[in-house]
Amino acid sequence: MSNGGGDYFNKVLEWFQKTSPHTMLTILIVTGLALFLPNCWLQWAHLEAFRNEHLAWIWIAFALSGVSFVTLPFFGPNAIQKRIFARTQAKRRLRNLASDEQDVLRDFVHENVSAHQFVTTQTAVSSLEADGILTVAQPSTAITQRMGVFYYRIKPWMLRYLKKHPQFVGATLPQRKKHWWKWW
Repeated sequence: MSNGGGDYFNKVLEWFQKTSPHTMLTILIVTGLALFLPNCWLQWAHLEAFRNEHLAWIWIAFALSGVSFVTLPFFGPNAIQKRIFARTQAKRRLRNLASDEQDVLRDFVHENVSAHQFVTTQTAVSSLEADGILTVAQPSTAITQRMGVFYYRIKPWMLRYLKKHPQFVGATLPQRKKHWWKWW
């Protein structure tokens, strides 16, 4: 024999875990307004009877959506810690590149492009792709795809990082003259 109330509550919790942040924020705002608006405003909107009848459920929805919305950046699928850790690992990897990998990434830095064409048999390209530094873009034509030539993209923040530190790819960029009023 199953516990009907417990199953229902578990389904509600599961739904709250799957709900998007936008929906969670909407639920939080609506339930917050229903709970904290003055009675005269709720009477004017003919919602006071609804609030009084379902007050417990409104509090539960408010609490669950609030907790879910507040903790989502820390424990959700795009958690802040995961991104910071991944970016730190990528920066560490960019500081310790092999010479053939430096040659590959030097093209991005010197030409100031976010996509470049390479042959898939190059081991440096394959290792950079495996580490998530380069990603495969769509090939321009079916012919280039059959020949094993693909366009590879670098993430914009990585390109900015390499342009800021060209020594990591064995390159030197011309220094722009900074004016005295541009100290940042």
